[in-house]
Amino acid sequence: MNKPASLETLYCSLIYLMSRQAMAPQSHLPAIIADHLYWIAGHEDIERHPALRDTCRRLAPFWNGHRQHGEPGPPFERRAAGGYELN
Repeated sequence: MNKPASLETLYCSLIYLMSRQAMAPQSHLPAIIADHLYWIAGHEDIERHPALRDTCRRLAPFWNGHRQHGEPGPPFERRAAGGYELN
């Protein structure tokens, strides 16, 4: 049986994916980012990192919403395109 990915590996992968989306937005990346956020929030070692867990839980539905509703990419793309800023 394969050992699950470490929390550190998932977090590093998430940062990489978000950086890629910021540099060159692609329609498939928000769904992958949402998956990573859900995996981190549910990881067996996450209880030692409550702020990270809560942040991932809050961000995951936002990124997942792009998958389900076809909305534009993350907020920084909206600002660059003349849209709104987060409060």
